[in-house]
Amino acid sequence: MLVNFKFVGNFSTEEKEFLFPKSQTIGASGFDLASASRQEIEIPPHGRVLIPTGISISLPLGTEAQVRS
Repeated sequence: MLVNFKFVGNFSTEEKEFLFPKSQTIGASGFDLASASRQEIEIPPHGRVLIPTGISISLPLGTEAQVRS
């Protein structure tokens, strides 16, 4: 399956390397995402906050993406 990642915004090469989704362990079934925010973000207990990742993705028809904590 081919997943395309595209950066949204102006990021340096180092920032792009940090922000690019990565599998952190062998055999992982997903990718880890990083925050693209240059400011500290606080999430209150039981709260919801949109966290910018600096990327957009395109997926093949019939597939889905999930974000979990």
